[in-house]
Amino acid sequence: MRIYIVSTLNTYYDTIDIVRQNLEISGFIGLTDRHDSDAVSGYMNYAPYCRQHGITHIPVDNYSMRDEATKELLSRERIDLLLVVGWQRLIPDWLIEHSTYGAIGVHGSSRGITKGRGRSPQNWALILGHEQFQLSIFKIDPGIDSGSVIDTRTFSYDDHDDINTSYYKVAWLTGEMLVDCLSSGKIQRGEVVPQDDTPEYLPKRSPKHGAIDWRRSSREIFNFIRAQTRPYPGAFTSVSGIKCRIWAARPFALELRSNQPPGTVLKIYPNGDMIVQTGGGLLLVDDYSTESDDLNLETGLVFESADFREQMLEIAEAHQEKYPDLPLSRDILSLIC
Repeated sequence: MRIYIVSTLNTYYDTIDIVRQNLEISGFIGLTDRHDSDAVSGYMNYAPYCRQHGITHIPVDNYSMRDEATKELLSRERIDLLLVVGWQRLIPDWLIEHSTYGAIGVHGSSRGITKGRGRSPQNWALILGHEQFQLSIFKIDPGIDSGSVIDTRTFSYDDHDDINTSYYKVAWLTGEMLVDCLSSGKIQRGEVVPQDDTPEYLPKRSPKHGAIDWRRSSREIFNFIRAQTRPYPGAFTSVSGIKCRIWAARPFALELRSNQPPGTVLKIYPNGDMIVQTGGGLLLVDDYSTESDDLNLETGLVFESADFREQMLEIAEAHQEKYPDLPLSRDILSLIC
């Protein structure tokens, strides 16, 4: 079987390597070099990897792959199966039909593939404080994450997880599922289960939606921060128009009599760690960066609070305006009501 990988994201490196170690990869479709990390978040140029392992690398210039030049280029390839792992665009119908066994994708959410179609499912799972994630590989069809399911596995989150460890878990399990289902012949035999439940969709997030609402509880802010840490732009707060990006923090369990407003810096330790008052407890901030050296962090300083509900309303309204026929996840709606 001539297996082709379609990827341009570094988060699926482990998936690709697991597949390569167990199965033969005949070709690799990626983006041309001009699509650098500024153009595609998490971009990785897999050309060196392909050279190292003797895999044919086919760079395309158009991310949508709907242009005639890309169609002419890829139509020359004899493709039995496409494994789409880290390509943030819908695969065009012509390419699916060109592949003997079609294309396999991966998606999931804390409520499974059908109830969490759409954008940023791992970020949303952590923001919402969910403790597990259901991951599926599926046959790609013209819809959004709507194809029949081949296999599903579940993993857990604990307080040590952030968006990076979530990506590690997803990549590892995806690789295992692909290898198991190809080695057993399940994919070749077309053993799938249609999605027959009513779908729900997760909306797109933008960097501006990383502003922290200090009036929320320490636990909620902890989840908000770890869901957006590096390689994302990060959760942030501001003082006098200067941003402070917070990369890591955790609830600080200490009962104190404090009448300071949420966002107040109660203590700064010699190593730079901060204790910040929240709307429900304290937060230890131990990894952060400021956009200007002019920001003098000191005890008593009060960080500005965003309005989390207003953020969610903006996100929901943008989704409903662009995709009126794709109902929002009940989890997202619960953050607005």
